[in-house]
Amino acid sequence: MPSSRQVVSEFIERGYIQPEHIKQALTVAQVYPNQKNWFQFIDRLLLSLGALALGFSVLFFFAYNWNEFGRVAKFALLETLLVSTIIFYYWGAKGLLSKQICLLVASLLVGIIMAFFGQTYQTGADPWTLFLYWAILITPGRLSHDLRLYG
Repeated sequence: MPSSRQVVSEFIERGYIQPEHIKQALTVAQVYPNQKNWFQFIDRLLLSLGALALGFSVLFFFAYNWNEFGRVAKFALLETLLVSTIIFYYWGAKGLLSKQICLLVASLLVGIIMAFFGQTYQTGADPWTLFLYWAILITPGRLSHDLRLYG
């Protein structure tokens, strides 16, 4: 199915839309974003960047305070953050974007937990295996989100 942009450009090429009405046709077909669309884009962009900043701040917090906490305290804090993110995903977040952001932060936390486990217990695993297992562990969450969304 052609997009509204393609339909309007085809109408313009065939001469169905007069040159003085082209801008109005593009605005009506929502090819050009209006003020509401810009505010929505900025809102989503800032929410996404804030979630990424939150996820990476956890990573940097542990990297900076590596020697200050014991093993149990590090694992407990990371697991608490992961569980709270999953709880926010299931019960707290109502919008589609906020659910995706909760999954993103949870995925980052799983990677941080795996990296922390590898550093703490010196597993000797290659870096590619860390990323492979990380991808395997976060796939069910992403699939369940997609199935709920489209199923």
